[in-house]
Amino acid sequence: MLKKMVLMLVVLGLVLGFSGMALAEQKVEFLELQVASVREGPVDVPRVVEAQVNFWAEVIAGLLRTGKPFAAFGEETSFGLEVTAKEGLFWDKLDLVTGFTFLNEERGKFMVGAQYTGLRNLEFEGGIWKIFKRCDVTGYLIEGELYLGIGYDLLGGE
Repeated sequence: MLKKMVLMLVVLGLVLGFSGMALAEQKVEFLELQVASVREGPVDVPRVVEAQVNFWAEVIAGLLRTGKPFAAFGEETSFGLEVTAKEGLFWDKLDLVTGFTFLNEERGKFMVGAQYTGLRNLEFEGGIWKIFKRCDVTGYLIEGELYLGIGYDLLGGE
């Protein structure tokens, strides 16, 4: 059985190799892929540095804007920090979040989750409701285990 599988892989490799050589010998041209000069002068280093600084400033501002603590409850309780990776994942009230857990003695664990943000838009008034409006119910996947938890928006969505 093993000999048949090895023989089949060798034959498949030979067929693909010869067909690749046959295609390589043909002259195939794609007009869209022709190399063209995209710049007229030398690279402007200050512009490149400014573009990089602006890009990373926007990334860090997004992380600070969407970063929040979370608590996940399952076989064990996990606490950590999360950021919103994609707002409006499947619909406008579901976000993709990612982050990590942290413990005192153990290493942190990477997590990913789907977060329901519909509680933010409910029209209840009152002192205690302001606290619960900041909670986002989330399903977390932490190292292959599913957890149910909450993320708490410290800034209050402002």
